Amino acid sequence: MENNCRILNRIVEINIANVKYADIELSGNTCFVGTNNFGKTSLQRAILFFYSANSRGLGISASQKPFEEHYFRYENSYLIYEIATEDKSFFVMAYRHNKLVFRFVDAPYNPDFFFTANDEAMKIKEIIANFEKRGIYISNQVDTFERYRNVIYGTETDKQLSKFYLLKGNEKYQNIPKSITNVFLSSKSSVDSRFIKDFIANSLTSESSSIKLEQVERQLRQFNEKYTDIETYLKKESQQLIEMIDKKYDQVHMLKGAQMEMADKLGSSLRFAETQNESIRDASKKKEEELDKLTEEHDTLKENIESKQNDIREEIGYYDRTIRDANKKLKAYKEQNVEEALEKNQEREKLQVELNIARREYESLTSNVASIEMKYSSLIEQLRNDKTAYINKINSRTSEIFNHYNELQLLQKNEYNKRDGELKQKRDENFSEVNAEVTAKQIEFNELKSEEKVIRTTRFYEQEIKDLESELAELRAVSYKNKSERAIKQNMVQTLQREWEALEVKLKTSLSNRVNQTNNEIIKIKNEIKEIETKLNVQHDAFYGFLEKNVKNWHNNIGKVVNEKLLFRTDITPEMKQEAADTLYGISLNLETVEVVSKSIEEYQFEKNERTAQIRDLEESLNVFQTANNEEKMLAADKFGKQLGEMKEDVKVLTYSLELADKREHKLGSELEEWRSKAGIEVEQSLTGNRQRLNIIEEELAILNKKKNNLLSDFDNQFNKLKVYNEERLAELKERQETEISELEVEKKNQVKDYEDKEDQLSKEKETNFKSKGVDAKQLKGVETRMKEIQEALKEIEQYAQIVSDYLKDKREIFDKMPDFIQKKEEFVKSNNDLTTQIEEATRKFNTKRMELNKQKRAFDEELIDFNNGINFYSNNFRETPVYTKYSDIIERAEAKRTNYNIMDLCTQLLKNDSHFNEEYGAFQRYVNEFAGKFKLDNHFNFVIRNDASQGEYERFAQNLRSFINENKIELSIAETATQIGLVTDSIATKVKELSGQKDKIQHIITLIAEDFKKAEFEESKLIEFIKIRLEESDNKVYRLLKRVQEFREENGLVYNEGLFNTDFATGQKREISGRAVKLLDQLSSAIKEQEQEEIRLQDLFELKFNIKEGMNETGWTHKIDSIGSTGTDILVKAIIYITLLHVFIKESSHRSSSDFKVHCIIDEVGQISAHYLRELLRFAKNRNIMMINGLPNKSGLESHYKYTYQFRREENNNVRIFPSIVTEVEA
Repeated sequence: MENNCRILNRIVEINIANVKYADIELSGNTCFVGTNNFGKTSLQRAILFFYSANSRGLGISASQKPFEEHYFRYENSYLIYEIATEDKSFFVMAYRHNKLVFRFVDAPYNPDFFFTANDEAMKIKEIIANFEKRGIYISNQVDTFERYRNVIYGTETDKQLSKFYLLKGNEKYQNIPKSITNVFLSSKSSVDSRFIKDFIANSLTSESSSIKLEQVERQLRQFNEKYTDIETYLKKESQQLIEMIDKKYDQVHMLKGAQMEMADKLGSSLRFAETQNESIRDASKKKEEELDKLTEEHDTLKENIESKQNDIREEIGYYDRTIRDANKKLKAYKEQNVEEALEKNQEREKLQVELNIARREYESLTSNVASIEMKYSSLIEQLRNDKTAYINKINSRTSEIFNHYNELQLLQKNEYNKRDGELKQKRDENFSEVNAEVTAKQIEFNELKSEEKVIRTTRFYEQEIKDLESELAELRAVSYKNKSERAIKQNMVQTLQREWEALEVKLKTSLSNRVNQTNNEIIKIKNEIKEIETKLNVQHDAFYGFLEKNVKNWHNNIGKVVNEKLLFRTDITPEMKQEAADTLYGISLNLETVEVVSKSIEEYQFEKNERTAQIRDLEESLNVFQTANNEEKMLAADKFGKQLGEMKEDVKVLTYSLELADKREHKLGSELEEWRSKAGIEVEQSLTGNRQRLNIIEEELAILNKKKNNLLSDFDNQFNKLKVYNEERLAELKERQETEISELEVEKKNQVKDYEDKEDQLSKEKETNFKSKGVDAKQLKGVETRMKEIQEALKEIEQYAQIVSDYLKDKREIFDKMPDFIQKKEEFVKSNNDLTTQIEEATRKFNTKRMELNKQKRAFDEELIDFNNGINFYSNNFRETPVYTKYSDIIERAEAKRTNYNIMDLCTQLLKNDSHFNEEYGAFQRYVNEFAGKFKLDNHFNFVIRNDASQGEYERFAQNLRSFINENKIELSIAETATQIGLVTDSIATKVKELSGQKDKIQHIITLIAEDFKKAEFEESKLIEFIKIRLEESDNKVYRLLKRVQEFREENGLVYNEGLFNTDFATGQKREISGRAVKLLDQLSSAIKEQEQEEIRLQDLFELKFNIKEGMNETGWTHKIDSIGSTGTDILVKAIIYITLLHVFIKESSHRSSSDFKVHCIIDEVGQISAHYLRELLRFAKNRNIMMINGLPNKSGLESHYKYTYQFRREENNNVRIFPSIVTEVEA
């Protein structure tokens, strides 16, 4: 055993694995020789277990038995480790007592402690009793690996155990067992920088000191799922779908309610139709009988009145003809100048008197020449008589001709009058027939006109219209009340909404203020931490580090008087001067009463940790505040949301009721309009029938008038033809008459002229004689002339005597009675008009009553037809449909009552509505499916609908969605997700910070390794010229993103999530920050999936590169060291790097005052290394207080370079025997 040094001196195996007993000394370089599967590795693991006390970190694969089961098979299985110290030895034994435990014994190992006289290993109780009997201290059971390590590495605070240490470790002592383990577990002959990174990292961290990406990915996934859910929910198309779902749900609900209401009406109508069928048929029959009776009474009355009218019409016709004939005669007399004839007839007597006077005057004048007068008078008279006789003869002949032709004319006129009369009679007969038809049609026309007036004043469906108007008035009153109630509810909703919004603003403001306050405090503490970290980072190169390395207990003297800033200056170049020891510039000071102002590294570290803890406390407090804030929001959401939900639902119900009422009002309005329209149509139909009959009668009247006109025209033509013929015949007779008379007149004129000439001659002779006798001839002539004129006038008057006589007769008999005729005619016309009015009034009343009865009968008939058609349609077309199945309960349970709905219409409407309902419900389902399809099945909103979901499930989905909206649960989800992103980023940042906090240690370790490589005596050996190492930034994409998240967290503080979603509260800056956070987390999630890495360990935080030169070979800066030279060279370089790493970690992890210890470096196979290289390796390790434990497959001469060599052999019973090999040691 070497002096003044602590070292694992030996290992003893008692019933360990296949080894019954083995005592192995380890105080120098040790070599194990044996082929594979002989137990070399098992022994090396047992040695490693001494350093690591970690049964799961020994390189045992999962397929092998665990360390405890393989090594400690028996209750008397023991692993004993003897540790040599500066003055004596002690040992620690490990055994299995339900689990692996340790006990420390304050004595060197002695087999007698464990074996009986028969060489049987004792049980633990016997061993403990043996120690107590011998008075040897044995510790209590140490039952945790951690406490065991604390004891071995000198950090145990228990005074009884604190002396059992191998070395005095500092707070980083765990790096020592980790480093030894990592060296042992290395298997590659080449050195990969990744392994070195693993080595360094595993030595600096525990298994838990890594970022489990599965956990991070789960957090990211959970956040991303929530974020995606919310983002999906907030999208415009999703909001449109929500609106459509809500709208369609109301429509579906309304349609469903309408269908149920209609089904109830159908059932009521069916029951009513079934119970009222016979009574309606009887009522219809009764109305028909009333109609027949009414028609019979009206026809009887009409016949009586028409009979009276016929008699009156005959009287009117008689007087009408009499008046017409009188007017014709009067017209004919006027044409014959009857008035002139009457005047002249009145002058006849006067002319006769004048003629007599003239005659007497003439006789008086001729009294004295009477003979002459007689003579000449006789002659003249004779001549005149002859003339007169001749004239008479001629006149007679003229008269005969005149009379003959007059008779012919009269015959013609008689024939004309006869034929004219016949035509007139025929015309009158035809006209009478036509007029009778016209009169009948006119009466019928007037009756229809009267009926039209009745129709226009009749109110059809008056009761139905009145009922609908009453229902509409009630519905409008209820709607007005509901509108008022809805307005009140809406105001309450707005009030609650404002209260909620005000509370949310208050909570958000409170949270924002707390966040700002916390972030300010954190920034302040971080600055303090930064100052401490700056000191810790520079302390190795500063005055502080110099004092730590060179001045023992400097805190008790220099630390009391040196300014703290000065301690961490790196530019003052301190040097040790022996003569100034314990003085201040040569001045000795008593500093016992002076307070220490300097702090140890541990104190700085403690302050840093304390401030870090303060930050965590602040952040935790903020998280608690934020959680409480969110809980308040949730309570507010629960309180206000439920109230608002209930009120909104009430508003919805009222709105729905109003919509239904509006639709009902619209429907009732439509029905009212339909009834009015129906009434109008009824009027129009009645009027149309009336008009049709009027039109027919008008057409018939037109036809009759046309017929009448045609008859008139035809008769006029006949009359004209007859008249023309008569006139032509009369003209012919007149012409012949005039011709013959004219011939006679010429003859008469000539002869009369002869007579007149003779008379003139006689008159002249007479005048001559009278003159001779003294008679005044001139006077006489005047008298004669006057007599002649009077005679001519009397002659002319005589021509009109017959006309005057006829006129006076007709005047007396006809013309004077005309006013009486006219008055009587008018009386008869008035009587006829009164009868017409009477029949029209009777007809109007009849039509009114008939129409009412027809309407009632038609209503009964139509209702009966509707009932029967409805029942048939229901039975044949509706009963077997799915719609009936759906609403059969409602239909069958309905009470019998009259409705305003037709059964067939109700069935058709139900079927139609069901089709519409299915269409709307299909749209509703599509919207729900489309909306739910936007979310994953496991979305946190639970917006899930199964493919085979029932109608109820779809409706519950819509109801839950409505509740979700009413209770504003999206805001809670946003708040939770916003909190979650803060927690996720905080968790990631914390983990990254914890992990990356080791990066300074890595840099420090790499620096030490590089310095150790420089100190190696490569120049002297000439085997290796140099080994260089340097640190580079990590190229691990996941870590770099994790780091960015941590930097983001540091930059923006704990809470920056108010802008996570585009809400009104969020500012643009907050939205931008939150957007960056989401993008970062999304990139990180993608990178984790892409990289397929389970965890981020310390070794992922950096990259290592080596540059090695051996002879003429230089690798350049590379990640992997292989093929530097020979295989032996590669093994040597690998071992040198491992030893350097181990040396550095031991140096860094042990207390600076602890330098009197050695540890082992366990490298299994070195069989391919040359003796020369092996010597270099052992010397390199020795210079660093490291003992080598190596394995060889067989003896090759290399074993001679080790202090101890042990061989392994398998016995027949399969046990392994380990025994020392006698070799000549070349170098120990």
